Amino acid sequence: MSDHEADGPALAGFVILQKERLQSPTRLQQNYKKDSASRNSESYYMKRLQQIESLNSAYETTHQVIICTEGYVKTDYHAKKIAVSFEDLYMETYCLVAEGQRIKFPVTPSSASAPTAVSTVADARVHMPKLKLPKFSGNCVDWPGYYDAFTRLIHQNKRLDNIQRFHFLKESLPAGRDFDIRQIPLTAAYYTVARDTLIQRYNIPRVVFSNHKNMLYQLPSLSKEKPDDIRSMISAVNVCAAACNTINASSQDGDHWVAHYLTAKLPKE
Repeated sequence: MSDHEADGPALAGFVILQKERLQSPTRLQQNYKKDSASRNSESYYMKRLQQIESLNSAYETTHQVIICTEGYVKTDYHAKKIAVSFEDLYMETYCLVAEGQRIKFPVTPSSASAPTAVSTVADARVHMPKLKLPKFSGNCVDWPGYYDAFTRLIHQNKRLDNIQRFHFLKESLPAGRDFDIRQIPLTAAYYTVARDTLIQRYNIPRVVFSNHKNMLYQLPSLSKEKPDDIRSMISAVNVCAAACNTINASSQDGDHWVAHYLTAKLPKE
């Protein structure tokens, strides 16, 4: 029996333990909401967050033992997706406390980056719509757009920590794909590992380049010089060129080929 295997009774015991831990995030939320405001020092928030992370770490350790145990798929732990429920409650609890800390102890911006009175008034008057979480389709062709959006909105967002970024990363993945990423414990240290894995898996410039070049091959030949049709052709070329630039695929060496190919598409007379 390997280190990660356990007999039937032991498996049942681990499942019971995880079910009991499933109630802990809710209790932590209730205790947090009942705490007196006088106890809400910065060290109090740090202690609360450490408590939540310790609970998650213990849960993930037992979870790894359970999923490596024979008979795991036959348990209600697997059928009822208890691990998924715990992760959602854990993230909800962590974000609740982290947001409370941010509100009570905001990071003071430097004078160099402090907004002017004009920009502050403008910000107060303009209500920007909320941006949705970028979603990845699972298609390599869509990777550059998803990667840029996720990087700007989530990865470079200084108001988020790596646990929150990792949660959003999992939420942005397509259903039924990347099970290895979904199984990685939701910890700050694993966020970079998961992100780098996805980059290596989907960042394939050759596929993106080929897809946009095929757009040129599929352009219809023009029988007459209609301005709208010519503008449509030029737009398709610009889209192709812009896409190639985003993946650092220079088309300078192929300029003559593009010119020759497009000339063949123009009316003969």
